[in-house]
Amino acid sequence: VGVGESGETIEVRRAREELADIANGPGVVLKIDTEGCEVPILRDLNRLLDNVDLIYLEYHSEADRREIDRILGDRFMLATAHAMRPHLGELQYLSTRLAARMPEIETA
Repeated sequence: VGVGESGETIEVRRAREELADIANGPGVVLKIDTEGCEVPILRDLNRLLDNVDLIYLEYHSEADRREIDRILGDRFMLATAHAMRPHLGELQYLSTRLAARMPEIETA
């Protein structure tokens, strides 16, 4: 916070601690918008992602986009993507577990 501006104190928690509190219910949707820290957060969440149905997130580099797809690839399918620029975009992933229960979604 700059001089002359007021600030606010916040508590910072690990992503997996926060998600562990909510990831056991039905219909878990995760949105990660952390301006470039999405990959470390996904790594931190690891197996907790097994309980997530939808993930919305941004990427801020081509390397991050590829790493996000690698991390999520076994358990999620890319549902939508929007690239604002070659290195910046929004992604939505659907869990393959959920997709398997929805016959209207082609999973092959």
